[in-house]
Amino acid sequence: MSFRSASAPHVVPYLVLVLLLTMPVWTILTRPGLPLTQVGPLPVLQLQATTQGQMSLSLARLINAMGADALAAIKLNALLALLLLVIGVFSWARVSAGSRAGVLAAVVVAFAPLFLSTLFRDGDWSLLWMMTGLVWAAFGLLLAPWWGLALAGVGVFVATAAHPGLGVWAVGGLVLLASGNKRWFGIVALLVGGAIGVLLSTPW
Repeated sequence: MSFRSASAPHVVPYLVLVLLLTMPVWTILTRPGLPLTQVGPLPVLQLQATTQGQMSLSLARLINAMGADALAAIKLNALLALLLLVIGVFSWARVSAGSRAGVLAAVVVAFAPLFLSTLFRDGDWSLLWMMTGLVWAAFGLLLAPWWGLALAGVGVFVATAAHPGLGVWAVGGLVLLASGNKRWFGIVALLVGGAIGVLLSTPW
């Protein structure tokens, strides 16, 4: 599918609308303290205990190394993943069906009970980053070659590095989708990005 031509001034109002409509979800991460989840302060303790471990905490480690405390680093890590997910869903749906569909898709995903449960009850930040990576990978498959392929590869790298188990199965679904549309270079990008993500996230 070809990229829908739309100038930035026409897209920006819809993107701002997406961010405004999803504010009740992502602004929770701007409040003092961590959301009350089943894992409690475990992500903060993991970040403080070691410089290795979950790839989904890599950005949090970088933020922590730049001077932010562990709690702020964890929250900024989750907030960025959440915002990138919402923007990615909007971008993918906009290319597929138009800007209004993009707004609707982003809002539906942000307020989906399963998504809210995963984020604010289970506190599974790795699953959040996996979903973000998969959305951007799917978006990349819709775009013009080479930079779209690069985006697809980076997306599946993030997905499999953050959550190797589920990430691999989800990437398999993207590969089937790409093969159905005969996007052979897209399949290569997905496989390479996924393989690198699994290798870097697997303890040897």
